[in-house]
Amino acid sequence: MRAKDRSAVATPVMASDTRTDHARYTAAIGRMLCVARQRAGLTCSAATEALGPDGADVAAIERGETTPTLPQLYALADMYGARIEVYVWPRTPVPVSPNR
Repeated sequence: MRAKDRSAVATPVMASDTRTDHARYTAAIGRMLCVARQRAGLTCSAATEALGPDGADVAAIERGETTPTLPQLYALADMYGARIEVYVWPRTPVPVSPNR
């Protein structure tokens, strides 16, 4: 077996690069979905088939190649016996007045 080519390793990019952030989040979601699917004892093909004809390719989502829609996320979470939690934080701290 050949060693991995280290030249293919991604170079860190500043956090302000929106495309990089999107790719990082998509990959993280894919990894979490993969773990949840495995814990549920399902294969990628079984999960893809269960999503129906309008569903996405679960393997592509897990590899971070495809960003799942919210309905797909909720359907997968339901299928895996997991839950989706969404948090929204401002990019900069919100000042709080001392009178509040």
